[in-house]
Amino acid sequence: MPIIFTENSISQANQYIFRERRPIRISGFSGKANAGISLNGIIGELKNKLLHYSVNDYESYRKKMVHYGVLKGKELFAKGKKFNVITQYSKTTFKFLKTYILRLGFLDGKEGFQLSVLQTLSVFETYESLKKEEKKK
Repeated sequence: MPIIFTENSISQANQYIFRERRPIRISGFSGKANAGISLNGIIGELKNKLLHYSVNDYESYRKKMVHYGVLKGKELFAKGKKFNVITQYSKTTFKFLKTYILRLGFLDGKEGFQLSVLQTLSVFETYESLKKEEKKK
């Protein structure tokens, strides 16, 4: 089942960074879920939307969200965070409400619902991963 990126909701961003003339130099990438990048050079705003297709279909997007959740769970464990089932379900519920209601995912119908569920999956998997890491130790 292909993912259809829609006009109204969660996967659309209004601003993108870009570099002029010289190649981008990315430093500090550590393979972590929320690793930052630093750029040398001019940063600006594009006039049009940048089409960025980082996944091919529903299943590849689901795997990507699970992967990011696992990475984030390991990061939380390394920071000394403890698993709590109430936190897991409250954050998962809030993520769904944020993406489906607050970010207007419902305007995109079935596709908006699917994207909301997939993004929520990442949060759920974060805490599942944290729970597994605690059981390992």
